[in-house]
Amino acid sequence: MNEPLLKKEKRCIADNALVRADCSYVHGADEVQREDIIPGYVYADVIVPLSKLDLEAMSYRPGAKGLSILGFVKRNSIKPQYWTGKSAFYVVGDLDDSNAQSAMAAFVKALADMRMVAVARKVYCDNRGLKVGALYPKMDANPPALIFIELPYSNEIRALQFPSLRKTKVTAEQYSVIDSLIDCMDSSSRDEDEEDLHYDFTNLVDIKEQYFLHCLTKKGLATSSQPVDLEKPEFLKEMLKPVARVQQQSKEVIDELKTLFPLKPNVKRMKKSQNEEDAAVTVKPEPSDVTLDKVCDFFQTPLTAVGSVTPVEDFLSLLKKPTADFDILCEQMQTIIQELVVRASDPEMLEKPVAALKCLRETCVERKKTADFNTWLHKLKGTAVANELNDFWNVLVKDNLGLITRDEMPYSFYSKEEGAEFLDFHARVQKTDGSDEEIDYDAMLMEM
Repeated sequence: MNEPLLKKEKRCIADNALVRADCSYVHGADEVQREDIIPGYVYADVIVPLSKLDLEAMSYRPGAKGLSILGFVKRNSIKPQYWTGKSAFYVVGDLDDSNAQSAMAAFVKALADMRMVAVARKVYCDNRGLKVGALYPKMDANPPALIFIELPYSNEIRALQFPSLRKTKVTAEQYSVIDSLIDCMDSSSRDEDEEDLHYDFTNLVDIKEQYFLHCLTKKGLATSSQPVDLEKPEFLKEMLKPVARVQQQSKEVIDELKTLFPLKPNVKRMKKSQNEEDAAVTVKPEPSDVTLDKVCDFFQTPLTAVGSVTPVEDFLSLLKKPTADFDILCEQMQTIIQELVVRASDPEMLEKPVAALKCLRETCVERKKTADFNTWLHKLKGTAVANELNDFWNVLVKDNLGLITRDEMPYSFYSKEEGAEFLDFHARVQKTDGSDEEIDYDAMLMEM
C-alpha cells in the first residue's frame, strides 16, 4: 500500500495557532440548517432537487458479485491505448478442484489458439464496482490463467485530430549514435565492487518529498531570530547526479550527438501595436438575442480552401457553395493528398490521404472529369515510385482506387486491362489520347 509520508496540512495563523472554518447556508435573510440541504441539478432554467431516496431509486444496481462473459472478439481489435484501470487481475480456476483447472486450461488454450479475447463484465461486490474489460489468455502461467484488463466506455474515448507530422529522414550515422548512447548509458551491467544505488528501486526515494521534509525540519528547529537555510542538502544533490561510470562513458557519444543533431533556437517575435497596449476600453454588455451557434459561427474561421486536417469535409463543404470552382478545388485536393502521402511515416497515417483520394475519385466520376483525374493519378504514381511509397500503393491497389476505366465511364481512354496494368507498382501505362480507339465524341462533349 502506498502511504504518503506527508500528512494533510493544517490551517494556522502566523503565531502557530490553529484556525477553524465554519460554514453556514443562507436563503435570502434566513439561515438554513445543514440537515435541510439536499443536492440539486440545474437543468436549463430549472433546479431539480434530488434527495437521498431519489438518488438511491435512480442509481443503477449491477447485481451480485461475479464475472460474466459478454462475447468474444479478435485480439488485435482491442488496441493497447484502450487499456484503462489502475491494475490487472488474474482469473484462475479453483486450486482445490482439478476439474475446474482442466476446464480453465482448455478455455485459455482455445482463446490463445484462435487469437481471441473474451469481453467480460465484472462486479467487484454486490451492487458495486461494475467494470467492463477484456480477458487475455496466458498459457505460460502456472496454472493457465486469464488476465482481466479494464476497458473504457464509448463516452470516455476522445478522438482528437492533429495535423500530420512532417516525414523526417534519419541517416545511418544518426541511428548508430543513438544506439551507442543507449549502450553506454546502460546502468544494468556494473562491476561487482561498484556500489551503485542510484537505480535500486527498492531504495529509491522521492526527491521532491525528501526536499520538502528537509525544509520542514529546518524551519521547525530554527528559532524566530535565526534565518532558515533552505539550500538543497548534499545527499540530494548526489542523488540527482548521473552515475559517474555512465557519465564518463557517454561523454564522447554526447559530443557526437550534438554534432549530428544540431539545435537552432526558434524565436518567435510577437508584434503588438502601441494602441493595443495603451488602450483600455470598457464595454458595457447589452442584452441581445445572440445564441451559442451564432457565437461559434462568429469565431470560426471562414473556410476558403481545402486543408490538411479534414480534407474530405472541407472539399465537400466547398463544393456546396454556389460560387465553387471545381477545377480549383480539385487542384487543392490533389496537392493536399500528395503532401499527406509523402509525409506519412507509418501505415496508420495513410487513412486520411486514401479517404481523400477515394472522395476525389468518386466526385470526378460523378462530374464526368475522368481525364483530369487519370492524368493527375499518373503524376501521383510517379511521386510514389520516386519516394518508394510501397505501403501507400498497396492500400490503393487493395481499395481499387486506380484509373477510371471504360467500365465506369464509357468515354474513358483506358480499358479494364490497362487499368489493371496501371496498378502494378513498376509498370508504366502512358496513354493520354484515344487515337487507336473509337471514341464516343458525344460523350466527350458532355464532359466539356
